[in-house]
Amino acid sequence: MIVALRKQIVKYLKSKHPRVYFINKVPKNAKFPYLVYDFQPSFRPDESCERLMIEIDGWDKPSRGSSKVLEELMETINGDGDLSSPTGLDKSILDNEDIMSVFSMESRHFLDEKGTGILRRKYTYSVTVYERSTS
Repeated sequence: MIVALRKQIVKYLKSKHPRVYFINKVPKNAKFPYLVYDFQPSFRPDESCERLMIEIDGWDKPSRGSSKVLEELMETINGDGDLSSPTGLDKSILDNEDIMSVFSMESRHFLDEKGTGILRRKYTYSVTVYERSTS
């Protein structure tokens, strides 16, 4: 299920931004801005689904210190949270032949890597993943 979810989330993130990396797979010469995603521990409340948290970090090193590009990128990822027609991950359902994933924004953190000029925005989503029956 996690492999299917990784494919699903990478496809979504790359539709919003070309530079997407998993956890610590960021090349040393990666061009800013970029996105990094990570999964937190999961649990199965029942046989039909799995619940977990996904963290999406936006990283930028703006030459003039402005966070505008990074903020706009993260707003694009998150969207408006509209229940009937969300424009981003918040309140969205990603669906394919293997799984259906329901996303909900949990938190956002505004982080700066002290003394480096690097800005970070970390958005955390709860995700409930339903596996498609193979029979």
